[in-house]
Amino acid sequence: MDSPRRSADEIFPAIVQKLSQSNDFKRKTIMIGDRFPAEILYFEGVVDSADIADFVVRPLAGRRFLRLRTLAQVRQALDTGGAFLLAQEADADEKKILGRLVNGHAVLYVPGLPDFYIFEARSQAVRSVQEPSGENVMKGGKDSFVERYRINVSLVRSRLSSPDLVVEEMTVGRVSQTTVGVVYLSTTANPAVVQLVRERLAALDIDSVDAVGIIEEALSGDRNSIFPQVFGTERPDRFCAAVNEGSVGVIIGGFPLAFVGPVSILNHIAAPEDYSRHHTVASAVRILRYVLLVIALVLPAFYLSIVSFHQEMLPTELTMSIIKSQLSVPFSDLLEIIILLVAFEILIEAGLRMPQNIGQAVSIVGGLVVGDAAVNAKIISPIVVIVVALAVISSFTIPDQDFSNAVRMLRFLFCIASAVFGLVGLVISFIALAIYMSRIESLGIPYLAPLLSTGRPTADTFRRRLFRADRRRPEYLGNRNSVRRHSADDE
Repeated sequence: MDSPRRSADEIFPAIVQKLSQSNDFKRKTIMIGDRFPAEILYFEGVVDSADIADFVVRPLAGRRFLRLRTLAQVRQALDTGGAFLLAQEADADEKKILGRLVNGHAVLYVPGLPDFYIFEARSQAVRSVQEPSGENVMKGGKDSFVERYRINVSLVRSRLSSPDLVVEEMTVGRVSQTTVGVVYLSTTANPAVVQLVRERLAALDIDSVDAVGIIEEALSGDRNSIFPQVFGTERPDRFCAAVNEGSVGVIIGGFPLAFVGPVSILNHIAAPEDYSRHHTVASAVRILRYVLLVIALVLPAFYLSIVSFHQEMLPTELTMSIIKSQLSVPFSDLLEIIILLVAFEILIEAGLRMPQNIGQAVSIVGGLVVGDAAVNAKIISPIVVIVVALAVISSFTIPDQDFSNAVRMLRFLFCIASAVFGLVGLVISFIALAIYMSRIESLGIPYLAPLLSTGRPTADTFRRRLFRADRRRPEYLGNRNSVRRHSADDE
């Protein structure tokens, strides 16, 4: 049997007792009209006190409330807009009141009234919308997500000004009470995907959302996979473009990053700037990006297999040059490759951790010094430096950093397989990788769906077609609305 509903008078002492230990918790006694005492509860710094003074306290002392003689009249006046803040609600749920207080709301308590009155007046002390720092923008919006959830939602709605845009909010984290928004187009997104996102976020049982990786892991199906199954972005334009395609976005309060899924391998290779260039140039650059992806993954392993097992595949002059450069090197080919790959990983990590203004300089100077010193000291052969440097630089052309990290990890496994079994090991590694990737799903959608789909082929794959020719959304997403652009010209 449900317990009886408690009134504001019964809940008020418990709320004050729980929060009074915090020095930033404030109670201010005011008068409604000239005869009804009341209290406003809020946390200093979280609430904009000027808004509360101008739009709540001042109206309550105004002419309208001076004429009131009973609490019933006060309640009616408050319910009909006596205070000037639009974001207002009445409730007497203790847990909800506490949650609102710590999330930037002020609470009005009037003795004798059954409910508290809650006013949203969050402080505007927040980092301004700036250019993205982690994603380079050539032709596109210069704004980026910030730590304030409401601002991020407004950035999305400013680009997708459609009544079909749905933002479902839920709270994640028992202690942090982090607001998470599920964003999708109701007339386009696959309902099964939307429901799966809801279920995975609702199943997240955690005290606090301390890092965006917690949400990313919750959204991932295979949590042990090194391949990202959603992609994160700080660019509202990229986020909105994906939502418009039929994907589901997730905005996380407190973080300047949002996630989008489902994704395929193509989403990690295509860059937002591809759609701002001429389609011929964009297609050429995208094809080059795929070639560089293969180079980044297999070039060191291919070199190992050739020099260890298949020297006959190289011209005689090149073979003699490689042998001559290795005569004074004390390490095996595999150990040379591993040492240099690890050295580059150390330089990359050092460049990320150093202050931004000197991080790049440290990486460049460190790479030159380490490479030159290793060659002069006869620790590494020059050809190995060239091969590894080309592979590392190629991995930097992958637009998605998480996918690039996966490629860099797999490169070590490919090298070991090629050093042991030669080209056979390299081919087997490729087959095993293809089988593994074919089993990965992103929110229920196969990772390789654009390449393996049996339905209508996706136009936007290895090249970018003209916008007028690319009229349909990706069919593998299972969208409700498959038509992206309505035009008389199909081609």
